[in-house]
Amino acid sequence: MGIEEAKKEIAKCAKCGKCRSVCPVFLETGDETRVARGRISLAEAIFQGEIYYSPELRDYIYSCKKCLRCQAICPSGVDFSTIMDALLEGIEQNMGIPPLARLILRHVLPRRGLFDFVLNLVSFGQNFLPGERRGSLRHLPLFFMGRRWVPPLARQTVLNKHRHTKKLANPRMRVGFFVGCLTNYVYPNMADSLINVLNKLDIEVVVPSKQVCCGIPAKSLGDTTAAKKLAQKNREVFEAEDLDAIVSGCGTCTLTIKRDYLKMLGDSWRPMHDKIYD
Repeated sequence: MGIEEAKKEIAKCAKCGKCRSVCPVFLETGDETRVARGRISLAEAIFQGEIYYSPELRDYIYSCKKCLRCQAICPSGVDFSTIMDALLEGIEQNMGIPPLARLILRHVLPRRGLFDFVLNLVSFGQNFLPGERRGSLRHLPLFFMGRRWVPPLARQTVLNKHRHTKKLANPRMRVGFFVGCLTNYVYPNMADSLINVLNKLDIEVVVPSKQVCCGIPAKSLGDTTAAKKLAQKNREVFEAEDLDAIVSGCGTCTLTIKRDYLKMLGDSWRPMHDKIYD
């Protein structure tokens, strides 16, 4: 993985510009450096030593929303996520990330109880901020990137509410539920609905209480050490359960545990990977 794998993907790019037709950032800005083709050119220049990491270049890279529409439509089959991962790792290694963000990613997110406490503390503190700066977030990773504030939190988290599995007499399947931070803290009703639907289909749902963040905030900042630590923790938690499948109500979490965990953990994640349902 890393730069060498990214170079292989860069070599596939035909510079056709088809990514321009689907990139939400480019459609809004019209800036060639903020579309896959432009970022690939920047990556090529960086990896060849023609340009260096800088605050301006970091801004171009961070402006990518990682929706991967470009990857889905690319006629050359470029794995843009591999290129972005290498760029983000390069930014982290050459420029670093804010100390507070590193502290949260490496020491708070892996500890569920501490994470609960910190989020509740920050959410309470926001009550004393001007109205326009309260509860504006609907995507928790942006909070860790310093771009948004914490949304109003649910009175009871999903992991606390569903810590005891509802046993079914003759279940068709036993499914593990990867909850995700946003569902756990902000949208517990979505989890309730998913669990109820599965139970009515005679599917027993297990909600491992020790699961942690999927790691996408860490990956978004290029901190692969923190991301891998979270992935390993989740692997241990879900491996401990006798599961037929794994599901999640969050598209971001599903993509992360299905695609990125395989890259980070290799074959050790394969048994769990093959059980993940989109």
